[in-house]
Amino acid sequence: MVENRQDMKLTAILVTSLDGLISQKTPADIYTWTSPEDSQQFFDQIKAAKLIIMGSQTYLAARAKIVLTPETLRIVLTNQPEKFKADSVPNQLEFVTASPESLVSSLENRGYHKALLVGGSLTLENFLNSKLVTELRLTIEPILLGEGKSLLSKLNFDQKLKLNTWQKINSKGTLLLSYSLV
Repeated sequence: MVENRQDMKLTAILVTSLDGLISQKTPADIYTWTSPEDSQQFFDQIKAAKLIIMGSQTYLAARAKIVLTPETLRIVLTNQPEKFKADSVPNQLEFVTASPESLVSSLENRGYHKALLVGGSLTLENFLNSKLVTELRLTIEPILLGEGKSLLSKLNFDQKLKLNTWQKINSKGTLLLSYSLV
């Protein structure tokens, strides 16, 4: 297991193309190339979560699909929290500027011990580089996008993973993988 400075179990959830891209070159709806089965398992995990952390670009892309509930806190990392003041709902949707370490510490102080990390490569890289991610759930879609944003580009170290589970979730060959960081 990764030497975490915190006790938080932080699960990162992402979907990639077979060539390791998380988005197409031109801005497009992710649901044009991801499978309905991936969407279903993703939204099932979101629905079950009590704490979800994302970056502002992910928030902007998903804003229309987000349904706030008093049972779930969504934290959006941004350098401009004032830009989202009108969207903020205390204890449901909060916008913060914080390092991954200070954010996790603050959330633990609020009583949270599990979180989902959703969204893009920058947020994932920041939490991986801080050695705070404990599990990586990755859906690999059987498509080659050719150009777009890669899953990771600025990881500061080699990270070994241990495959926990894998599942073929449709007849096209979409794979759902779960890894622990070791």
